[in-house]
Amino acid sequence: MWGTEDWGLVILGGFSALLGNCLYQLGGTVGFGKWLRRFVASFIIALGSNLIAIFNSTWTWQFILIWPCLIGGFSIGYGANTMPKKILRRILYATGVLMACFCGLWATGFTTSGWVMFSLACITGSASVILGVRNPFTSARVEEFLVCQVLTLYIPFWGFVG
Repeated sequence: MWGTEDWGLVILGGFSALLGNCLYQLGGTVGFGKWLRRFVASFIIALGSNLIAIFNSTWTWQFILIWPCLIGGFSIGYGANTMPKKILRRILYATGVLMACFCGLWATGFTTSGWVMFSLACITGSASVILGVRNPFTSARVEEFLVCQVLTLYIPFWGFVG
């Protein structure tokens, strides 16, 4: 159906991540409720992950848990006034989102490839904390989009992990 190179599934994963990240960034801004971030953006990213796993015949029930993990992670506030609080809240936020990657690891049966991908997700999760604490951009919207993009980078593609 998708050819031998899976280009359609890769596009599906990339599109679900991009759309989810855009909705995440909009959620909580003027005219958009936080429900858009917490429920819709998280659903789209989780849906992409589940669809890829279904099409690759790698789907297990643990893929369903990605959505509640993302809801939880996307519901954790990460703003603070002091540096220690800011670091702690952003670590908690990243950990909440990375629980979705743990579900992907679980879904793969804790394979070596799964551990490699989970480790990479944790490294990029650390980068998101640094980006959140030391925002080099003048726009908070850019920072929010990139933090979400870095954290959710691997989530749609767990269905490809062998």
